[in-house]
Amino acid sequence: MTHGSLDGAVAKIGRARNQASALEKEITTEWPPDEPWPVTRKVNGSGLEHRLYLGDLPPIKPDWALVGGEILFDARSALDHLAYELHVRHFRGNVPGGVEGTTQFPIYEHERGWGLNSYRIRSLSVRDRRALKNLQPYVSRNDALRWTRFWLSRLSTWHNADKHRKLHLVTAAQHFTAVPEFPAEYGFRHDPRLGAVESGAHIATWTFTKPPPEIAPEVGAFLDVSLEYRDDIVILSFALFQIITYTGAVLDRFAGHFQ
Repeated sequence: MTHGSLDGAVAKIGRARNQASALEKEITTEWPPDEPWPVTRKVNGSGLEHRLYLGDLPPIKPDWALVGGEILFDARSALDHLAYELHVRHFRGNVPGGVEGTTQFPIYEHERGWGLNSYRIRSLSVRDRRALKNLQPYVSRNDALRWTRFWLSRLSTWHNADKHRKLHLVTAAQHFTAVPEFPAEYGFRHDPRLGAVESGAHIATWTFTKPPPEIAPEVGAFLDVSLEYRDDIVILSFALFQIITYTGAVLDRFAGHFQ
């Protein structure tokens, strides 16, 4: 008889995936992908400096941050379900009370954290503990698990902030720009301002060493609804689906234990 099951963890990550798909659909309705937003260009008297400013943007809905937090919660919960079920398997369905209340999927940025908190999985087999240790973000090997560790790190950081301290800032952001081409004789230089933006924001400066010829209408600004936290600013839907994908990969890595 096989003890333990991934049904709860799979249900959690499935719920996260469904929510992320619904959120992406809602966002793209308000912010169509690959559709440039209008900009205005202001030229200084010499014609050598052109500043680009955004026009009016639609609002960022407050619910998008709430739904993003729920998705992070379900992904983190799926991993904790996995950790508990590994203990159910190890103890053949009879997890001691003192162990049941301490199980948690470990995610640590520093080896010291692993050393202080590995008691949460100390009852598991050496093989399972080694497998979990290899998934820790503090492990710096450039191997097949590199991106799994990276996204587990982001999941832990963002979820802890959302759960304990503050809602994540969901904002519009400029991650790349369309750059026009001019002959070298005009000494063209493009200085974009990447990151969070709002209506009327200064998003780029073009400079020339000699006034350029007539410039065709600008392509516009390419913006994405993004998650911003500390030094992270990443397209929201991309970030959530990456976390879901790599959390699912962790579940798949242990699926053989429950067959």
